[in-house]
Amino acid sequence: MVIDEIPAANLPLEDEGAVARRKQVCLRMIEELIARDKNYASVVMWSIANEPTLPDLIARLTGQEASPVPEYATAFLRDLVQHARALDPTRPVTLTGMMGAPLEWQEFTDVICVNRYWGWYEQGGRLEEAFATFDQELDLLYERFQKPILVTEFGADAVVGLHGQPSLMWSEEYQAELIRGYLEVARRKDFVIGMHVWNFADFQSTQSVRRVGGMNLKGVFTRDRRPKLAAHVLREFWHRPEGPAEPVPRAEEAPLPATPASSVPASAGQGAPRLYGQDASRPYLRALLEDVARRLDGRRPGLTATLRFDFGPAGIYRFVIVDGAVTLVEGDGEAVAWVRMKADTALKIFQGKLNPMVAVVTGQ
Repeated sequence: MVIDEIPAANLPLEDEGAVARRKQVCLRMIEELIARDKNYASVVMWSIANEPTLPDLIARLTGQEASPVPEYATAFLRDLVQHARALDPTRPVTLTGMMGAPLEWQEFTDVICVNRYWGWYEQGGRLEEAFATFDQELDLLYERFQKPILVTEFGADAVVGLHGQPSLMWSEEYQAELIRGYLEVARRKDFVIGMHVWNFADFQSTQSVRRVGGMNLKGVFTRDRRPKLAAHVLREFWHRPEGPAEPVPRAEEAPLPATPASSVPASAGQGAPRLYGQDASRPYLRALLEDVARRLDGRRPGLTATLRFDFGPAGIYRFVIVDGAVTLVEGDGEAVAWVRMKADTALKIFQGKLNPMVAVVTGQ
């Protein structure tokens, strides 16, 4: 089965003029692609872009840029999807999203395709944490879109012949363990319709601190097609009879990094609501924030700033910091930085049940 994609990879949607010029090129490429391949039964889907990005993507993820996603960028991708759909209404149309890309770009696709590298570019060396993060993110993506999900890239680099026990990054064991864990997580989810390991074989890339010898070593085979341990893991999966997935720690069970308010007074913990509602959440949220304020108080002498936490109907709170002294204040007001999330999301983060990074990249 083939996902047929135009050569529009890593497009930086940086300004309206450049995007308008690229749009004409991409529209023509879609027309040529579909005209050439539409009669091949092996082609199951069209893809109009791979990992489109914004130049200020990191600033948006870290809260330094809070403006809406430029409409010209969203319209560019939406128009390409609609054009492909009009040329061939018999096949689904998608685009491949990178980690942290605007989720609204996936709203108009038929299948949610994502490239994910938890355990490699993020959370490297912490596989159980990475599997839990991947588990959480898949659930939240499906909760938002209610569409089938296809993981179009996942994997890790491995230097052939490098071994480690316990597994270490860049070893064959680490790559094999990461691939196995991702596949086991995905097997538990009916809405995940496929997983595509990146990559089949090692290939020449560019010189970089991420590229040993200028090679991308994510192949499960070497450049001369010798199998690594990961190839045997895949063979095992392909020959495994269908049945229940092997147990892998679920998101709520696997260890997550400690969050700022993971240690709260016993009295606060005993009052934690089991079913989240805005009214039930308010006193517990306040207790959590009071604990954070106590632990931050006096830690940064000379710091004067105000931070705002907006939990919607559950209330707005601010940390007013004057020369390092922290006071929790209820109510809106000026702030140099802010975070907005639902109360139940905040509780899950504070209780260590939701990775904050997953909350960010899934728009929580």
